[in-house]
Amino acid sequence: MKSRRLSRELALKVIFQLDVAGGDLSTAFDLVVRLMTEDPEDPETDGAVLTPEVKDFAARLLRGTVDHLPEIDARLRACAREWTLER
Repeated sequence: MKSRRLSRELALKVIFQLDVAGGDLSTAFDLVVRLMTEDPEDPETDGAVLTPEVKDFAARLLRGTVDHLPEIDARLRACAREWTLER
């Protein structure tokens, strides 16, 4: 699997974790990394190899997302028809 794709997958899973469970970014990041790498034989985990480069790029994506969240939410609200972000 390409490292940038894996970084984007990691970042998206962290964003989902934060949206569903709340908490802070660092804790969510660590949890998702652990879940993605736990056991390569376990079908519930990805068994992914998250190199430092993969984790660093994912962290940069997450920081950019968090830093621009109000703008992202505003664009989503403007495009969403009969749907709220809170839904």
